Amino acid sequence: MNKKNIKRILTIIEFGLIFMLLYFYMMMVFMPKDSNDMGGQKYYRANAYQNEISNSLDVMMYGNSDVYSGISPMQIYQDYDITSYNCANEKETAKSMLKHIKRTLKKQKPKVIVIDTDCLFVPNDPDVGSSKYSNVELNAPVKYHARWKELELKDFYTMPNISKHEDPFKGYKFSKKKYNYTLKENYMQDFDAKPFKLEKSVLKDVKKIKKICDKKHINLLFITIPTPITWTNAKHNTMTNLCEELQIDYIDFNLQIDNFDFDYQNYFRDNGNHLNIYGAQEVSDYLGNYLKSHYKFNTHKQKVIKAWDKNLKYYNKYLEEKL
Repeated sequence: MNKKNIKRILTIIEFGLIFMLLYFYMMMVFMPKDSNDMGGQKYYRANAYQNEISNSLDVMMYGNSDVYSGISPMQIYQDYDITSYNCANEKETAKSMLKHIKRTLKKQKPKVIVIDTDCLFVPNDPDVGSSKYSNVELNAPVKYHARWKELELKDFYTMPNISKHEDPFKGYKFSKKKYNYTLKENYMQDFDAKPFKLEKSVLKDVKKIKKICDKKHINLLFITIPTPITWTNAKHNTMTNLCEELQIDYIDFNLQIDNFDFDYQNYFRDNGNHLNIYGAQEVSDYLGNYLKSHYKFNTHKQKVIKAWDKNLKYYNKYLEEKL
């Protein structure tokens, strides 16, 4: 190899290294630095579970936006002394959720995992939902490119730091909006509906989740939060059959249930898809009572109680001001 070719190769390597350094710097610049930055609220809420004390959570919850809109871990803690975290992400899929569960179980050993079934009826894309945040730093210049409009001096020298962003709501998204929803008279009355057919990959991933839970001695509970805009008897029958086959406990909140007084007209923040705080309180109360009645939980360590009591004061003060 002559000197000219060697020089050309070295030049290419030099430019490659410069490009990599610039790209890594742009990753740092465009990443949201706090929840007030564009995209920051979703990013930090999705990752704040990492700040929980190791092995401090009794229950971990997974699913899509129905879950983070419909279950309040702080209410469950206040009423039933159960520590939980809402690990749901928008547009979650079974495959993405499986990877997310594996990640979160590296730091936590819950007694129960709760999964909302709505996310099992969408195309099983592995790169959406929680997967968007597992390596989000690598594509930050693309994902958060719109932040260029709001960049401040701090963005050019400050690193994003998840550890500084504890979520006192434990993954729950608060909303007091009320949508005047009218429930159809025949909703969930077609009891003999033919079961919906799940994707083979979804069934495979569900069985993998069940296997993980069995191996780690974790109880698995499937639920379906009220979602009249998408839920049907066919889907309910599918989940009933699947849960019977795999021996998974199942609660469908779309059915008429004793001691569950759900007001469809006032408990949604939109057209029958996501719950507001009033609907979330009803679901959280029933779920908390069910968890307390059906599973055994260990006594919490003092440092865990202290941390949760501190968050509970903030949570109640927030509700008092907003409601």
